[in-house]
Amino acid sequence: MRYSYAGPPPAKGAAVKLEFKMERMTVKLNLAVTIWLPEKAGDRLIAHEEGHRAIAERFYADADKVARKLATKVVGKSVTGEGDDVDAAGRNAIARVNQALCDEYLKLIGDPCDKAQTAFDRLTDHGRKEKPDAKEAVEMAVTEGKK
Repeated sequence: MRYSYAGPPPAKGAAVKLEFKMERMTVKLNLAVTIWLPEKAGDRLIAHEEGHRAIAERFYADADKVARKLATKVVGKSVTGEGDDVDAAGRNAIARVNQALCDEYLKLIGDPCDKAQTAFDRLTDHGRKEKPDAKEAVEMAVTEGKK
């Protein structure tokens, strides 16, 4: 994140409280899904765990568009930062912006995905039920997660 601020340089050794204008932001996303299975896992358990992966991939498929939209709301805005010096105050402002962006991102992407994952486990009884099978349950869970 790049920022700028206006005004005279603060006095050395004095606490700083400044308005920082967010000039530019770079957001990097990745999704890693790790599946842990016992050595002799049955087909139904494997399908169930692959269902969890599929749900995550569905919800995070457009995550870049969501992150980009959230970032455009931040760029050009001013945020107050406080610290022992200008650099610390700038880091404080960036941390506040990052936290707000992450919170909103998780609300829009992570929370619905978690809701779908929970629904998937309920629908399949954690892979123990035969019906609905994993593929059917993925579709049902994704629909439920989007509500």
